[in-house]
Amino acid sequence: MKQILIFLLFFAFITNLNAQSTKSLSQQLWDVVQPCYSNFEDMDDDGKVDFDELIDDSKNGYLKISGSWPTCGCDCTSTVGAFKDKSGKYTFVKKETYNCSWSFAVSANRDLKTVLPDDILSAGFFSNPISNFGEYAIFFLDIEIPQYGTDTKVSIELIPFGLLKKSNSVMAFSFSEEDDVIRVFPLYRLARLVEDVSDNKTIDYILNNQFEKINATDKKLIAGLIGDDMSQFKSETELGNHLKSMKKIYEIYQQISHQTLTLGWDKEKGKFYIKEKGSKPKETTFKEFVTKNGFWGPVC
Repeated sequence: MKQILIFLLFFAFITNLNAQSTKSLSQQLWDVVQPCYSNFEDMDDDGKVDFDELIDDSKNGYLKISGSWPTCGCDCTSTVGAFKDKSGKYTFVKKETYNCSWSFAVSANRDLKTVLPDDILSAGFFSNPISNFGEYAIFFLDIEIPQYGTDTKVSIELIPFGLLKKSNSVMAFSFSEEDDVIRVFPLYRLARLVEDVSDNKTIDYILNNQFEKINATDKKLIAGLIGDDMSQFKSETELGNHLKSMKKIYEIYQQISHQTLTLGWDKEKGKFYIKEKGSKPKETTFKEFVTKNGFWGPVC
């Protein structure tokens, strides 16, 4: 009986493998975007699923679909590109986003780490390895999947403040509010505070726990953020700790050597390599850094 079961499992595996190998490239691309596409509905009752955008260019190994659904206007976008190796096998690279859950992911049908350059961090975005960044990723890898050709532009971007992605690397390939979130609604109000202080030294005083040195005008601004309401911080210490975390992120951000990279596709190895390096991020002050970065907040 055990031998029969093993044979049946093996037969089922081979059958499924053969079924996949007989699928056209277009069918395989559509399979990849199915998680996003399956959310769309026939909202005008014309017998067709409604979406906002579709670029189906399977002959070039490219497919993009985006759309929304009731009732909150949640939407998703899924883009996939097919990269062929010397044996004719495809590596499918996908970028997918969901706005209501703050979900972002770059993935592949193979381990993405084996698809990307081994030194994409240490010799790509940075000039040296980044350590002591904590237990959460600070950045995520964004990607522009090409419709034509195989040169692929990638960039290193900041994960929105308030979203936590546990990682053993400073850069993650995905994040979502379902991972871990600082559910502190006033976190975004730190940007308003940093922007509105009358004395820029106030920011340093907060970072150094020298609240007694802050002028009366700025003390009033801070007092408005402290309290028991959900829209407030519990104490000056809690407010200061969040600002210190942002300062640490800012210091690591300043170590970026190249904000963008152009990756070439090595057909022989079936993986990307660093082809070109872009410039450093634009110089920015800590105040500008805090006020211009995105903050997590409930969408629906």
